[in-house]
Amino acid sequence: MGGYIGPAWHGSITAPTPGLAVCIAGWFLLLLPLVIGIVYALTSSKA
Repeated sequence: MGGYIGPAWHGSITAPTPGLAVCIAGWFLLLLPLVIGIVYALTSSKA
């Protein structure tokens, strides 16, 4: 997983992404719809 060479803010891509960053980004994207759904349910029930 840590071998992915993705966008970098330094211009050229020369180093692989750290495995921890890939793992955190994956969990963030996986749980994002759940968090949005919970926030939407909590805010819409008060209206």
